[in-house]
Amino acid sequence: MKTMKEDPNELFISLLSECGKSSGLGDIGSKMFAILYLEPEDVSMEELAKRTGFSLAAASTNMKLLVNTGFVKRKKKPGSKKLYFYMEKDMLKMVGHNIKAKFDTSIPAAKEKLPEIIEMFRKSNNPEDRKKLQIVKAYYEQVLVMEQFFEKMITEMNKIWGNGNGKS
Repeated sequence: MKTMKEDPNELFISLLSECGKSSGLGDIGSKMFAILYLEPEDVSMEELAKRTGFSLAAASTNMKLLVNTGFVKRKKKPGSKKLYFYMEKDMLKMVGHNIKAKFDTSIPAAKEKLPEIIEMFRKSNNPEDRKKLQIVKAYYEQVLVMEQFFEKMITEMNKIWGNGNGKS
C-alpha cells in the first residue's frame, strides 16, 4: 500500500492545494481545485465530495465559488441529472483569461464612473467626504496603473500563446 509520500497523485494534489490556499482559496476549495486540475475527465459533484471527504453541501458551495472564478466549468451530461465539472489544464491560459476578463470589465467601468464620483466628492461640503476624496482619487490612479500593467501582461501572454507555448 502506498503512503502519501509514495503516491504522486496525492503529492501533486497536496502541492496544488497549498498553492490554492496561498491564493485565497479555503481548505475545501483548494483541494477541489487541485483534484479537478489533475483529472483528465469530468468529475461529478458526488465524486468530488467523496474524494475530498467533505459533505455534498460543502462541496457544492465551494464549487459555486470555483465556477464563479472562471477556472472551473460546470456541465450536465445527456441523460444524467448529475452536475459535472472540468478544469482547463493550461495554467497560463486560465490566468490569462482571468486577467483579460478583469481588464475587459472592471477597468472600463472604473474609468467611466470614477471621474464623476470624484467630482461628487469634490463638490461635497461634508468634511468626511474630503478625506474620502483622497482615497477615491488614489484608487482611480491605481486603476490607471493596473490598466497599463494588464495591457503588458496580456501582450506578453499573447506572445507566448502565439509561439505555441501556452496555447492548447
